[in-house]
Amino acid sequence: MLQKGLDPTMLFDMVLNSNDPEQNLDNQCKIANLTLERGADVNVIKRLYNLPSLAFVDCLLKNKGFDSRGLLRLILSYELKLYKNIELTKNEKESKQNLIKFILKKIKDNTSDTETILNVTDRYEIEDLIEIEGNDNDSSIIDMSQWTILGKLAFYLTKQNRFEEAKKFNERIGDCNGLVVSGLYYKWLAGQEGNIKNDFFRKVKRLIVAWDQKKEFSEEEKKDIQSFIYSVRFFQDSHEFNIPQANIGLALSKSNLDTKGKTLKTKYTIASQFDSAQLSKLLKEVVKNNVWVTLGVTLHDKEAIPHVLGLFKNNNTYYYYDPNENRGEYTTTSIESIARLLCLA
Repeated sequence: MLQKGLDPTMLFDMVLNSNDPEQNLDNQCKIANLTLERGADVNVIKRLYNLPSLAFVDCLLKNKGFDSRGLLRLILSYELKLYKNIELTKNEKESKQNLIKFILKKIKDNTSDTETILNVTDRYEIEDLIEIEGNDNDSSIIDMSQWTILGKLAFYLTKQNRFEEAKKFNERIGDCNGLVVSGLYYKWLAGQEGNIKNDFFRKVKRLIVAWDQKKEFSEEEKKDIQSFIYSVRFFQDSHEFNIPQANIGLALSKSNLDTKGKTLKTKYTIASQFDSAQLSKLLKEVVKNNVWVTLGVTLHDKEAIPHVLGLFKNNNTYYYYDPNENRGEYTTTSIESIARLLCLA
């Protein structure tokens, strides 16, 4: 029985990420199933630190109502990494592929229409980049975090002998503000044009993360990448133009970016601590259609690290972007899901 006050999702995360070979499978399954009964949400878990056993996954998939898509996403994005790429061993790659094939088979066995798995409102961007019918090739499993984006941009610029520009991407602990504000700007622009699902930032970000660092880009792709680089660098380094990062409206007015004749004004600046329910209520009040929201949080590791997240709403759908998330942008119609993610950021 779960003690009152224990977060079922947090406990499920601990069980899922357990790497103790001595752990009894029956006990592991009982605890996991109990947390799921109490509302544990696999979609809120940010990453796997260890691959679960096939037997444990089989146990989870027998749980009626368990979201196998959420578990599949975690396994697809498993790369044994936080901020640096670490190669999986041969055995780990085989285990990962076996788990993927096992879950895919279970999904197909339990639905008459594979498309229904994909056409849902709550999804991470990486799902759009993965062929659900088969994942035998590791190259189809893409990390969409800022560390991949920045590293590949640095490599791209170095190949062009643009060493000073490459250095800016290489020597930083991250460019979360530049990426988030660029993403919000292009979402806002696409919202005005009625093409929110195919905004420029999303398109170019995918082009960059999928690049094998060997292919030559077309002239049109190079032009798009240059525009992407400009917006990220401008919003990240706005202080170089005496513009505070938080003053997005002023930064946008001083940039070379198209605003379609519209201006951006800061409506709210809120600083406080919230629980999930309080945050849900606040976000419902302040997040309106086609309104930008940047969210500052503090990551607690060895030291407190400031981090920026982005939230945008269009036609009752929320688009949430955490540059550190290796699964990319999160789309949902539930503000409660966003609040839970924010509380775990």
